[in-house]
Amino acid sequence: TRYWRDWSSDVCSSDLVVPSPTHIAELLAHAHPLTSRLTAHDMVWRVVGGATRDLVGGVVATDVDIEVVATPIADVYACLKEAFPQAILVAGEKPVIRVRMHQQWFDVSVTVHHNLTTAAATRDFTMNAFSIDANGVFHDPYGGVADMQAGVIRHIGTALVDDPLRVLRIMRFAGLYGMQVAADT
Repeated sequence: TRYWRDWSSDVCSSDLVVPSPTHIAELLAHAHPLTSRLTAHDMVWRVVGGATRDLVGGVVATDVDIEVVATPIADVYACLKEAFPQAILVAGEKPVIRVRMHQQWFDVSVTVHHNLTTAAATRDFTMNAFSIDANGVFHDPYGGVADMQAGVIRHIGTALVDDPLRVLRIMRFAGLYGMQVAADT
């Protein structure tokens, strides 16, 4: 698998595109044991975060985050704990359920936002605001693919004000991916 971080060799920004239906289907199949439980309990979910960003770069995702819409975290936890007894509820300002599957951890969180553009606005950067819904549709509400193609990290909303440590995340991404921070960020 080609790793998009290595832009200095055979990967260039023009290789960064909306993920193919095949790659999306592979990711959804990988998450299916978990997402099928959510669907069976009438929970609306979408894949978000690093997994979707990695797909844009042509990478097999290893960091899979699932966001469940408008469902209490306790209900999601109970649903997943039945099928995945090793599931762990990590408490905090934004609780996360960690599920071990396929030799990796999947993180499941909850959003109160039904509208995916509004939910994406709570993310930090345009390249982290992607989502893939249960029907396999890729969503890019803030132009993250274009920013990645331009080699730019751009913030969304107030994430940097709300959590100043995100500035460190910008620097990590800039160094790791060889990107520039947008002037307005």
